[in-house]
Amino acid sequence: MSILEELWYGNINPSEDRDISDEKKKTVALMARHQEYLTSNLKDKELDVLKKIC
Repeated sequence: MSILEELWYGNINPSEDRDISDEKKKTVALMARHQEYLTSNLKDKELDVLKKIC
């Protein structure tokens, strides 16, 4: 099952304390940085699409 499916079916709780690998921490930081960049640089219509995706 994919992570999204696990999350959808309630098998994963994002607020639980878990040990996260350094690789996953770097990935999450990279995603946050890209989302912040896009949020500040997209126009209104494009920003609405990004919000729907997220």
